[in-house]
Amino acid sequence: MLIFNKFTNAKVKKNKKYFFSCYAYGEKIDVKRHQSLVDVKAVTMHLFEVKKQGKYWKARVVLDV
Repeated sequence: MLIFNKFTNAKVKKNKKYFFSCYAYGEKIDVKRHQSLVDVKAVTMHLFEVKKQGKYWKARVVLDV
């Protein structure tokens, strides 16, 4: 599992729905150093998408908490 600790170029757009985009940086979870405050129940497949754009990867993920 991964934990993300740095987000850059964060943008929130609101039309009829909310959209959040950013660059996320992180590392593998180390239970000796990281504490979970909220458990994610699941990643829903609704709107889930991962694709490569040039040299970067783009993901759209909806979390059920």
